Amino acid sequence: MMGRRKSTKPLTAKQQALDRRRAAAHADQKMKMLIAAAQVFCERGSEASSMDEIAARVGLRKPRLYFHFKKKREILKACIERAIYEWRTAVAEIGDSSSGEVTLKSIVERYADVAFSDFGFCAIFAETNPLMPDEAFSLQNKRDAIEIEFKRLLAQKSRGTVGSSSNVELYWLIASSLVHGIALLKLPQADKFNALSRALGAVPAFDGEI
Repeated sequence: MMGRRKSTKPLTAKQQALDRRRAAAHADQKMKMLIAAAQVFCERGSEASSMDEIAARVGLRKPRLYFHFKKKREILKACIERAIYEWRTAVAEIGDSSSGEVTLKSIVERYADVAFSDFGFCAIFAETNPLMPDEAFSLQNKRDAIEIEFKRLLAQKSRGTVGSSSNVELYWLIASSLVHGIALLKLPQADKFNALSRALGAVPAFDGEI
């Protein structure tokens, strides 16, 4: 006996609206899980953290968390990929900007916007041991590509005043090191950006560009 053929009738407007609401609710819940996981990873470290802690933080039963993420490494990978996505978005927005307000300092601050977040902290500092080797390698390549893009923006903004490419490398090394060091401090976000602004102002390479 042949099985029934699935209906090919197009969805009604009401059904389409319901599907959109379900998809939005699904994406919202998944983002809440990622936010909670990133917080736990930042506080406890990715190796010491557990799926139980993440589920408790987001206020869900563990089976619901496992419906979205089967293993801890999957959620850690998703947190790091979220930071990379936000950095890519920042690069694109800076590149599309025709505003004269884009400065070397503002480029570094856009990098810091993500680095100072829980997702950024995971991308920079989280132990990658829970990840598969190929996953860790791929994510590191993506992180390296992001840094290349930010250095490209710095070189473009310098309009030749920076000099050689080795100087651009030096500027980025100084700036990113400042960002990473400040990211480790237990300070409110506003205080972190104030500290970064003061630190960049003391770097001679940024004189006249801030």
